[in-house]
Amino acid sequence: MLLGLTPPRQVVRVDIDRVERTAPVEVECAENRPGCPVCGAVSRGHDGRRREWRQVDTMLHRTFVSTDLPRGSVRGARGSAGW
Repeated sequence: MLLGLTPPRQVVRVDIDRVERTAPVEVECAENRPGCPVCGAVSRGHDGRRREWRQVDTMLHRTFVSTDLPRGSVRGARGSAGW
């Protein structure tokens, strides 16, 4: 709820380090072929990469979210939806 994730994406791991004051969060997709976040169409993924970004701090801990981001294409889509 804190990250605003919607199914099939889910938090699978959170490691809070009280000394370093960090909270790395691991997110995974429960489906092998998630739908387009814009239109919902399912596409064969053609590649992907691991990404990590800084999220808003959680209870004074620096929060970092990491996940694999698959890329695919949907016929008729314009631009890059980044999925």
